[in-house]
Amino acid sequence: LNDWFRLWDTPGVGDGVEKDVEHSKKIIKKLTENVENFPDNGFIDMVLVVTEAGVRDIGSVMYLLDNCIIPNIEHNRIVVGINQADFAMKGKNFDYNNNRPNEELYRFLEEKKDSIKRRVRENHKVDVEVVYYSAETGYNVDKLIDKVVEALPKNRRVIYS
Repeated sequence: LNDWFRLWDTPGVGDGVEKDVEHSKKIIKKLTENVENFPDNGFIDMVLVVTEAGVRDIGSVMYLLDNCIIPNIEHNRIVVGINQADFAMKGKNFDYNNNRPNEELYRFLEEKKDSIKRRVRENHKVDVEVVYYSAETGYNVDKLIDKVVEALPKNRRVIYS
C-alpha cells in the first residue's frame, strides 16, 4: 500500500497483571524505537488494537491505549478493532443468514464502540477510530480495512531519541 506499511504483532494483554506490565513495556519500547539507519523515523507508523466484542471488561484495552499507545503515537495513527461481533452475546442475536447483527446486538456493539471512543476522548481529548467486525463471517471487515487504509500514514513517523 505504501513504503511504510509494516505489521508487528504484539503479545496479548489480559493474561494477568504481571504479564500485562511486561507486555506494556515491550509495546512502549517498540513504539519508541527508531528505524535502523534512520534515527528520526519511528519503527511503528500506525497501531491497530484488536479486542474481542464479547469481553465485558475493556480495562485491559483501555490500559493499553491510555498508558502505552496514545502517549507514544499520534491519535490519527490508531485504529481499534472489536472482533467477534457475531459472538458478542454468546452467538445470540447475530443473523448468520444475512451476516449482520439484529437490533439488540447492533445496540450492544454500538455501545461498546462508543464506550471506547468516549473514554479515550475523556482521558486524552482526542478521537480514535473504532470499528466492530467479525473475522469469522466477514461482517464489517471491509469497514475495518477502510479505517486501517485511512490511518496509513503518507510519511514515516518522526520521533526523536
